[in-house]
Amino acid sequence: MEGERIQWDGQYIQEKELFNAVCFANQLYQADGKTMEEALKIACAHYKMPTSKVALELMVDRFIKKNS
Repeated sequence: MEGERIQWDGQYIQEKELFNAVCFANQLYQADGKTMEEALKIACAHYKMPTSKVALELMVDRFIKKNS
């Protein structure tokens, strides 16, 4: 899956850097086989984002998809 990007079909995220971090974490988790913890650490370090912000967006996305 090298070079393939995961499309974000989740909720709207206005902050560009937060959006990029969420997409990157999601890609690492879904396509690259990282654990969620590893994906969050890598994405948050790369985009210099607090883990809690990125994790919250991913949790909200899961909740919305599960309850829609």
